[in-house]
Amino acid sequence: CQRIKTEFTFEYSYLEDELV
Repeated sequence: CQRIKTEFTFEYSYLEDELV
């Protein structure tokens, strides 16, 4: 479960960078 949480956070951060 921890791994999925980490991957999700990474994806979210990447998307935020894309938006900015």
